[in-house]
Amino acid sequence: MADVIQDYTWNLKKIYPSMAAFKKDFEEVKKMADAMENHKGFFTKSKENLLMLLKDRDQLLRKMEKLYTYAKMKMDEDNKNSTYVSLHGSTMVLFSEISSKISFIEPELLKTDYSKILSFMSKSEELRIYDHYFHHIFRLKDHVLKEEEENLLARM
Repeated sequence: MADVIQDYTWNLKKIYPSMAAFKKDFEEVKKMADAMENHKGFFTKSKENLLMLLKDRDQLLRKMEKLYTYAKMKMDEDNKNSTYVSLHGSTMVLFSEISSKISFIEPELLKTDYSKILSFMSKSEELRIYDHYFHHIFRLKDHVLKEEEENLLARM
């Protein structure tokens, strides 16, 4: 990196101004992932619960993507730097854990009649932005594994 002109490098400080900020988000994402379990068994009971689950999932995944992007780009700066290789590895492990913790969503969603989801969307403009997602999930219903199987697959 020392012999690369600064104008030709990316500015990762725009993503995280410091390693402390990265670590803070890393810990927050762990807590957010753990909290996703609070939605289990409840999110299809009402349009409000469903919307809350989807918003929480989206926020979790956006923050996880930010962590991943930073860790991957730091590693790409110098693949010989063990600190950043380890950071990337830890981020990948966290991503795998998150995938496992949210793997209940689609199987549980598919236990619900699609007509109920359509009814929720007809009563909630905010849920309508997920129309394509719901349509896609229910279209593939015959190919989605049971919750335990999805969880096992997400851990790989």
